[in-house]
Amino acid sequence: MVPIYAFVSFLSYYYYKHAVYFEVIRDCYEAFAIASFFALLCHYIAPDLRSQKDYFRGIQPRGWVLPISWFRKCCCGQRGPWRTPRSGLTWFNVGVLSKWLIGTTADKLGR
Repeated sequence: MVPIYAFVSFLSYYYYKHAVYFEVIRDCYEAFAIASFFALLCHYIAPDLRSQKDYFRGIQPRGWVLPISWFRKCCCGQRGPWRTPRSGLTWFNVGVLSKWLIGTTADKLGR
């Protein structure tokens, strides 16, 4: 990851007017690296998908945090898109894969 960050930082300094686009590429690569690491950890837990699902079914997901719990109350309750996942694997996938969206949005709003 370090060479990619170094290269993107160099391009951001050299072409400073286009730095926003390079940072999106960096954020996508970071999300890909985190998702790959999560897939590796899941493979260490259980080598096939069925065993992973059995393992994660034993984990009880908690409720959503504040802003999303408000969305759930407004939008269809437990049947809508903000319902609490039944499986821990779904919960972890949502958390890992939403990192890119939340990170990129927060980065752009902070500018």
